[in-house]
Amino acid sequence: MTGASGIDAEGPWFDGVEVLKQKEISVVNATQAKAKSAAPYSVTTSSMLGMIRTAYLEGGPSDYQYQDMGPMRFPESIQYAGSNETMQINDMKLTFQLAEVMNQLNKGQPNYTVNFIPWIQNSPNGLYYYSGLKGSDGLPPTATEIKNNPKYAIEISADPIVGNITDQISQVTCDPKTMGAVAKNVFKAHKAFLDTGLGGLGGDDWSEFAYFHNHLKYSLNATDQAINGGDFGGYGGNSFQVQLSWKNNYTDTTFQNKTYDYAMISAPFSKVRSWRFPNTKFNPTLKNAITAMPYDAVCKVALQFSTRFWEHYRQPIYGSCSTATDIPGIGSICYPSYKVNSTGPGVMQASYTSADFGIRFASWPELEHVQYVLNAMIEIHGEVAREQYTGKYSRKCWALDPLESASWASPSIGMHKLYIPTYFETVNNMIFVGEHTSYTHAWIASALESGIRGSVQLLLELGLVDEAKAITEKFMARWISV
Repeated sequence: MTGASGIDAEGPWFDGVEVLKQKEISVVNATQAKAKSAAPYSVTTSSMLGMIRTAYLEGGPSDYQYQDMGPMRFPESIQYAGSNETMQINDMKLTFQLAEVMNQLNKGQPNYTVNFIPWIQNSPNGLYYYSGLKGSDGLPPTATEIKNNPKYAIEISADPIVGNITDQISQVTCDPKTMGAVAKNVFKAHKAFLDTGLGGLGGDDWSEFAYFHNHLKYSLNATDQAINGGDFGGYGGNSFQVQLSWKNNYTDTTFQNKTYDYAMISAPFSKVRSWRFPNTKFNPTLKNAITAMPYDAVCKVALQFSTRFWEHYRQPIYGSCSTATDIPGIGSICYPSYKVNSTGPGVMQASYTSADFGIRFASWPELEHVQYVLNAMIEIHGEVAREQYTGKYSRKCWALDPLESASWASPSIGMHKLYIPTYFETVNNMIFVGEHTSYTHAWIASALESGIRGSVQLLLELGLVDEAKAITEKFMARWISV
């Protein structure tokens, strides 16, 4: 799967599969190819399915006392501010298609049926807690009050030049034309941005810092403020087969071994970089991708309360992640979008924080971290949060996960342009997939797209062109134009 075969690794690679001109292989060869063994090798299924982790603080799924400590929402569409135009986000439809396929395979059995609950992203009554400001009712002002009442305006002293830079960043990252292109076909948009982004300079050839400081000549200080300000198993073998070696327990003194014709590696590079590859030579680009790919880290804390008290405010909050605060390390606060206005207890995602805090909080003792978050919820929501906290919680810091060591890939400047083409190469009968090898990151759809690409890559290695075409037609052509 290289450029020589007409497959464009920087963009809509499936177009190349669709137009492959290749002789059909014989029945005998097809039979031999389909008899080949391939190992879908991963320390966990989460790299392929987006690190799904649902924590039930009481009972089971039917009790609705849960929070998702991994992926929690699937974007379907984007609506531009100030307009009625809504664009469907086509690549995300892969997730919904997978659910359809699974439901068909399971023949609609209730215990194995995948359903989706509408997600509430915004609420006009989300609380805005900054600088300790509260109203006469003991609660912070709502997002609507902040917008409509000048007395709640928060004065931030900043160099006006910094504002110019942040405005230009928004013009690049939030440009309606670009966002529309991404929603319609993320692969073509990715290719176009790499080639002609940033006014023709090439979107992946410049970091934000270099673009504004070196190219646009903004001062070092202003550039830094604008960009960095804010809170917010061993392998062995030859070129014909792959031998996998593993231990069932880290205390074992001997390895288990099994040999396959191919191996599809979906484990994140945050784990793969600690594996050993004896007698295996990687090209320097792939080796660097494995060893140097940066990862983001997230910590989440979910708390259970005896009632959904936030829905009983004078200005009720139904679902959403609209409550915001400047309390360090809290990040997003999300109220459950399910069972709105129901009686009984409810589980709040009281903290969803990433970047530096996602790493730092991992070093805190779990109970201390949970108490810190609970104290913040009491400070924001009042004593009702203390009174109704049941003592049940879930805390997940993904940097501590022994099978992940991270949350999602966060490649730095130039890495997409350099690394993505090498993922399309089969090296020593190994194919690398997972969200870290895709065009977007942190989404289940990213992991799915990489799995589709890896399956097509393996089929083409085996000479099964028709089967490769069938997969791209089923899973890519349905949502992305080919």
